[in-house]
Amino acid sequence: MRKDNFYLEFTTDQQEPITFPIGIVEGAKPGPTIAIVGGVHGAECCGIAAAIELYQDLNPEDICGKVIICTCFNKEAFEQHMAFFVPRDMKSPLMGDCTELPENATYSEYMTHFFQTKVLDGIDYFVELHGGDVPEGLVDFVMYPLTGNKEIDDKSKQIAVAYDIPFVLHLPTNTPSTPGTKVTESCFMVMASKGIPALLAETGEFGLYNSNNADIHLKGLKNILRSIGILDEDVIRTKEQKHRQYVGSMRSPLNGLWYPFKSIGDIVKKDELVGKIADYFGETIIEIHAPHDGEIVAMRNNLYVNIGHAMYYLIEPEGK
Repeated sequence: MRKDNFYLEFTTDQQEPITFPIGIVEGAKPGPTIAIVGGVHGAECCGIAAAIELYQDLNPEDICGKVIICTCFNKEAFEQHMAFFVPRDMKSPLMGDCTELPENATYSEYMTHFFQTKVLDGIDYFVELHGGDVPEGLVDFVMYPLTGNKEIDDKSKQIAVAYDIPFVLHLPTNTPSTPGTKVTESCFMVMASKGIPALLAETGEFGLYNSNNADIHLKGLKNILRSIGILDEDVIRTKEQKHRQYVGSMRSPLNGLWYPFKSIGDIVKKDELVGKIADYFGETIIEIHAPHDGEIVAMRNNLYVNIGHAMYYLIEPEGK
């Protein structure tokens, strides 16, 4: 039985420092081990705040098993108020399977390697906390992987439903990785492919700290702990939930000023005009049309967009 926190420190082969703030709460009785990570995207503050609050709230006397909490994975990005990327190599963090360190690995790949091999080894469940980065607005949702292994998929769905959040999304792990489905490379998808039930949770907007959104994460996390027996309490359900498949994001084909014509919650039809990209004189460079039917659950609200950046995130429309 213990409650402890520390900075787990590593270096790359180039002697660049890597630091993960880790909290561990372990009960006296046996039970599952769950790993929870906030701050994968450094500006998604609500997940970071919720991870810290969960560590503060948990007592070893009250739990069975072990809870491992990395309060802020992408610490340098958080301290620099940087959206999405790892500052040292400008790559997306915690992506892909880096159990074996890739040849000529970059800083973010070292981060992923050390985290997957030193923090996630031997866990039974995995949760990523996200929360609307600097340019993003979104509805509250969780997403869980479908691997084709019924036992793992049922457990992933169980913790997703327990999160008590309005939208419960799923995505097959064998979905081809494209710019529109880049999420398939995320750690929660990788862990599920390795037989670990997992999910990604989103609540919050625009890289801002909001205590209400942090509390949604905190309540969801405690519900997960109840659902898997770490906390000996009943799951608290308050939300009506919609179950849908995530179908991907619409990404910008070029740099320019982004003018969306749709809002979160809107239904779009294939080939419908949904926005435009213009130059600095307001002249349209390209019109953006929906690649397929869908409902918008998240979108970019920043006026400027870079090539490859997501403009809309779509799920299957209701009834499909």
